[in-house]
Parts: sequence; C-alpha cells; structure tokens
Amino acid sequence: MTSLVVCMSSGKGTWSNIYSLIKFQDWENIFIITQTFFKDKIKLEKPHNLIVIDETETIQSIIAQLTENFKDKLVGDVAVNMISGTGKEHTALLISLFKIGVGIRFIEATEQGINEIW
Repeated sequence: MTSLVVCMSSGKGTWSNIYSLIKFQDWENIFIITQTFFKDKIKLEKPHNLIVIDETETIQSIIAQLTENFKDKLVGDVAVNMISGTGKEHTALLISLFKIGVGIRFIEATEQGINEIW
C-alpha cells in the first residue's frame, strides 16, 4: 500500500484538496508537514502523523527533522502533494525523501478522484 506525504500550511484554498486526497483513498501511512501556526487547525478523522516544523529553522535543520520522522516508516512507493506550503518546506521535503531513498509520485485531488501528475 502507498503512503501519503503532504505539506499542509500556507496557500489559500489548498487544504480542501488535501482533505480530498486523504478521504478518496486508504493510505498505509499519512504524514502531514505543517508549521507551528497551523498545527491546531488541522482536523482529520483518519490516523496520521503530524510533523510540526519551525519555519524559522534552517533548511538543513528541517531536512534532518523530516528525515528522522520518515526513517523506517516510509518504504517503497510514496504519494506526494505539495499544493500547500512554502518553497522552504517543499525543498526540505524532497531532499529528505531522496535521502531515505523512496520512490515518489506527485498526485492531486480532482472531481474525478486522485490524479497522478508524475
């Protein structure tokens, strides 16, 4: 089964897309990367791993934090969505996934269901 990793922080109107992704499919694991400001605003019924990053930290620090959270929990195929968040979050996420050596595919939620972008 596939794990889902999403950035869920800034970006007007992006959270509904992420909620749809989570709802449309059963995932082995769900990892949500968010900033301190947003952590209490995320409401999900499905089990998930919330990774709260401090956006004022260096990108190297965020990469280390994400890598540690993913290590031994993500293997094989990982679906990624970065519709929400900042470039700093996105860069740290991609580098940490590359470091642990998983295969990634980018997805989005559409009215027809989940669409694989790449």
